[in-house]
Amino acid sequence: MSQSYSDGNNNQIALIELSDFNSSVLIDEPGVIANKIAWHPTDNIAAFTLGNYVNDDTRRRNYSLQLYKNNQLSTINSPDKTWVLGKTASLEWSENGERLYFENHPKLAAKVKAKEYTDEASLYDFDTIREHKGLDVWHNNDAQIKPREEQQWNEVNKNRHYSAVYHVNSKKVTQLSTPNMPEVALNPQRDVSLLGSSNIPYLEKIMYGGFFADYFAVNINTGKQTPIISNYPFRPSLAPNGEFAAYFSDSQIQLKDLKNNKVTPLTKAIQATFADDKHDYPSTQPGYGFAGWTTDSSQVLAYSKYDIWAFNVKTQQAKRLTNGKQSNTQYRVIKLDKTQVGFKKDDTLLVSAINLQTKQSEVAKLDLTTNTVTKVLSGNKRFDVVKKAKKADKYVFTSQTYSQFPDYHQTDFSFNTVKQVTMLNPQINNFAWGEQPELISYKGFDDEDLQGVLIKPAGYKKGDKVPVVVYFYRYMSQRMFDFPKMELNHRPNFPMFTSNGYAVFLPDIRFEIGHPGKSSTQTMINATQKLIDLGIADKNKIGLQGHSWAGYQSAFMITQTDMFKAVVSGAPVSNMTSAYSGIRLKSGLARQFQYEMGQSRIGKNLFEAPELYIENSPVFFADKVNTPILIMSGDKDDAVPWHESVQYYLALRRAGKDATFLQYEGEPHHLKKFPNQVDFSIRMMQYFDHYLKGKPASNWMLKGEAFVQE
Repeated sequence: MSQSYSDGNNNQIALIELSDFNSSVLIDEPGVIANKIAWHPTDNIAAFTLGNYVNDDTRRRNYSLQLYKNNQLSTINSPDKTWVLGKTASLEWSENGERLYFENHPKLAAKVKAKEYTDEASLYDFDTIREHKGLDVWHNNDAQIKPREEQQWNEVNKNRHYSAVYHVNSKKVTQLSTPNMPEVALNPQRDVSLLGSSNIPYLEKIMYGGFFADYFAVNINTGKQTPIISNYPFRPSLAPNGEFAAYFSDSQIQLKDLKNNKVTPLTKAIQATFADDKHDYPSTQPGYGFAGWTTDSSQVLAYSKYDIWAFNVKTQQAKRLTNGKQSNTQYRVIKLDKTQVGFKKDDTLLVSAINLQTKQSEVAKLDLTTNTVTKVLSGNKRFDVVKKAKKADKYVFTSQTYSQFPDYHQTDFSFNTVKQVTMLNPQINNFAWGEQPELISYKGFDDEDLQGVLIKPAGYKKGDKVPVVVYFYRYMSQRMFDFPKMELNHRPNFPMFTSNGYAVFLPDIRFEIGHPGKSSTQTMINATQKLIDLGIADKNKIGLQGHSWAGYQSAFMITQTDMFKAVVSGAPVSNMTSAYSGIRLKSGLARQFQYEMGQSRIGKNLFEAPELYIENSPVFFADKVNTPILIMSGDKDDAVPWHESVQYYLALRRAGKDATFLQYEGEPHHLKKFPNQVDFSIRMMQYFDHYLKGKPASNWMLKGEAFVQE
């Protein structure tokens, strides 16, 4: 127990016996404090960080690591004696108690006190005056721009610590991460090696090229850093023994033998899709990922589009463990223990099975000995196994549909007996929720087969042509069996619309690199036309709603087509030429990477292809818009510069178009304040009610609202 007082005079650290609540003082001195305490998982051993109030600079208040064992205190020192612990340093034991992981850092230099105005002469002294300046110097040789530096300083570097481990039996301390390799994926259950990384060489590249790092296998016993791959945009998978690593490169799963640096492509001769075929970005194509390794590191389990494969690291032979391709089903291992190091060869694993055509999900068991798959949960629902008891054969899962709330159910590994343990939303039966969703098939701009989820209004009768609100982003059809969260924010609340006579449509969207605007527009036209052809949508009563990336798409689409009768566009980019050199305020990153390699999918910088930036910017085509548009943005948006909304509004206004702009004060990228969430939801409904259902326009739509400040 750490006992502290505001003046620090009676501070002490004591041990309390829970059997009789007797206490014994371990340390009794003014200002003493234990900031973190971690008990050994099985023995009467405790570790704690020991500090003192004497230094009121919390960043420079040095803590030591103490070990209480056999009724004695001892100090655990870092390998470098000049390194210390800080207030925010963490402590964690391995599950078997053989290792204690802690954090340390180089001792900070003494804080330089700023010059103060002390006499008349100091009032005229340039050095003293300039000590009180407010200035950031942006230099072209800086690896990062200043907002990113500031964000990283406040969230990462100000209290930066590095990982180290104390081996209880040998009493040896090993430094695991260092200033040159600052990140280690700490897993206390791994006993040989950990995955380390450093993005330091790529801080400038990250500004325009996406995220990259060098990866290493870090030996827990020696701290040796063995390189795996450099300048890599994804996370490799490290074998438990630290001798092998697997990663996706050149459209293949690669196996690297870290003992001799030999790299072998594992999937070259296999007739299966290992590269993500939905990747439509101008960046390196990722693979489908890894399930993990066997505990003896003899096999790595990896994913193709449909199946789980096991690759032998010695023979490089592959074995397909599931048969998803034949039934268009995607199998993935369900990982409930994030610290699990590997699978035993005779394990039976829980796996998810999702039919990519029907979106129906199942839970099954995969026997690694026989490679047989046995379904345990199935039906026209979505199933998610969410938790396993740490020391008992108890599992918790949810099942849900559009009209069935995802209540919790309990079972054991047999899944033979299921008990529902919650009933959290019985009031749903009191509402006209809407019809069960159905899948609608159509073609993308490139003739790809795509799907959308259609939710018809409550009481829909076959043959009725109804108003439709289209809500979208990218791929949406996987939401076929999702229960709609009953919340108000930046998007439509589906049951609010389906209970008021609207159908809601969630289509998949496909993009062409360099032409995201026109390709998404054509895909949306194809999707919406399918609803018209089916006799479901009234072609004169179709509205569009999107936010952020979909806000951009909706803002662009109405410059190309008059199909939609009203649009609500949240936080859109309207001018890619200005947004390109903007800043994502939350991360501090320049937005350039988003256009060159990321979501905006231009694929070239502004100087290489200015025509593409103009082609995809709705502000340049505002005079072509014939659709009423409601633009919404928060003026503290930390992702999209909110003046992008201002630009579009002003361009539309100058062109004499029907445009209204909702500026929510003090709001970030997504509305957070409940009054604003309610207000926007009501205004969105009023907007669509007027333009899609012919209801009288609200006063704010006719006259706006005058600025008044009391």
